[in-house]
Amino acid sequence: MLRHILYIATTLLLFVALPQHAVAQGRGADIEAQRKQVDNLRREVANSQKRINKISSEKGSASRRVQELNNQINLRTSLIAETEYEQELIEGDIISLEFAIDSLNAAFTHSKELYAKMVRQAARLTKRNGYETYIYAATSLNDLSRRIANVERFAERYKDIARLARQQRNELNLVLGDLELRRTELDSVKVALDAERSELNADRRAAQSDYVKLSNQEREALDAHKRKQSEYNKASRTLEEILARNTVGSTFSSNTRGLKLPIEGGRIRPLQANMIEISGPRGADVRCVEAGTVGEITPSSGGHYIIKVAHGKEFFTIYTHVCQVCVKVGQKLDVNQKIGTAGVFVDYDNSERSFIQFMVHNHRTGQLEEVMKFFSKK
Repeated sequence: MLRHILYIATTLLLFVALPQHAVAQGRGADIEAQRKQVDNLRREVANSQKRINKISSEKGSASRRVQELNNQINLRTSLIAETEYEQELIEGDIISLEFAIDSLNAAFTHSKELYAKMVRQAARLTKRNGYETYIYAATSLNDLSRRIANVERFAERYKDIARLARQQRNELNLVLGDLELRRTELDSVKVALDAERSELNADRRAAQSDYVKLSNQEREALDAHKRKQSEYNKASRTLEEILARNTVGSTFSSNTRGLKLPIEGGRIRPLQANMIEISGPRGADVRCVEAGTVGEITPSSGGHYIIKVAHGKEFFTIYTHVCQVCVKVGQKLDVNQKIGTAGVFVDYDNSERSFIQFMVHNHRTGQLEEVMKFFSKK
């Protein structure tokens, strides 16, 4: 009997699961990260509402109000989508917690039953002087040592099972607390979603009402702005897709040095630490400073273009004020390959300047790099 109890206790201890509360904390990190994303969008929506309120108090601002309402509608739509994802994460965590509670309950019940069985067995052995009988039945010194060790192991397993039961009870209480918290959070998220959906419908009605009041000229200007914004969004998505799979120019990094200027012999005028103006003669060629893939070409003011060239998956160089573009999106470029010519700017006194602006963007950090270091000597 003693050996049988020892075997059961040892087997149970070998199959103790990882603490479910610790696993829940890992899922909680995902929920918390998503909640931060939701909070950021909520702040953007609030800022947009402030701009709408300010615009509404100004004269001749109907088209601007419609434009900002459309922006708020897009922000609120994104907010709803992200909040719905937060709801999915919480609901998934609740299911996992409920499963963990069932498992912990079963394990705790089993531990209590085994502990009770060991207590009863210890009581019977004590009452019948079973321990002494077991030990005195030894046939040799070695056998005596073995039997004493068995009794000591039984006592240790007895303590282990008691300790395990307490641990499971504490773990169960923690997970029950996590479950209650998640259910409260889920109720809060559902209320927030209902409110945001109601606000979205109100925004749509307001935008539609304001739009029909616009003049034809205002509508045309607003529609042109929307088309331009749509084109910009499409170009940005294309750039993201190209960066994700691009391998051309992958050696480009923050430590790259010794690049040639995109306009040969051009004159540099720093505008900011992360932006320079490079001027040259009229019609000067603009060349790619490093091998890469054309990720984006978008029109800018004055009939000029902005060209973004991806280098590997983490960087792209930006060339603004380019004209006579001779490359296309997705085209792979060699170092110093021509991409267009420098745009011409006519000043108020009819003087002309031919120049581009140049920047380097670190896609991983989302920041522009200090520019001049890339042209310094190696």
